[in-house]
Amino acid sequence: MFFKKHAASHERLDRVAKLYLGYKFLGALYFAYPIFYEFALQSITPVQVGIFFSVIGICGFVAEIPTGIIADKHGRKLSALLGVALLSIAPLIIFLGHAFLAYLIAALFYGLGRAFLSGSLEALVYDHKNTSKAAYRKINALEISYGQTGILVGAAAGGILFSWQQSLPFIAEAITGLACLA
Repeated sequence: MFFKKHAASHERLDRVAKLYLGYKFLGALYFAYPIFYEFALQSITPVQVGIFFSVIGICGFVAEIPTGIIADKHGRKLSALLGVALLSIAPLIIFLGHAFLAYLIAALFYGLGRAFLSGSLEALVYDHKNTSKAAYRKINALEISYGQTGILVGAAAGGILFSWQQSLPFIAEAITGLACLA
């Protein structure tokens, strides 16, 4: 009986670790990032591009404590889901909105999404009942590799997608974000 229970708990940990690492890869597929500046200059000025990125940072900074309170009060899983959902919607707002106001709204979604995600997934894995310190260190080491691989794949694919159709990097980024919710 003990061995069956013990085997099931390792299966669960493996599933949690795989889901987390899968998110780290898919969540790092920033298809629109390498082509963002060229795309944005069709609708907004270089100064507005700078403001866009500043708003992401400021929004994420200001929202860090309130989103942490929401995570503590309503759960880290909900916080992570909200973060992923907001980050999935943001590229579509940029693609569909061709005005600076749309970029500002997308920046708020990016900033809030990052704030909701900040630490929530890592804490879910770390606090999982079957995660030992050794297992967490291994997952942490793998997360960097998975994330970096996602960034490299996303950058290369983003340029190719953009050369085929300018909307594809934004749509692909939204779809991979939505896949993370599943």
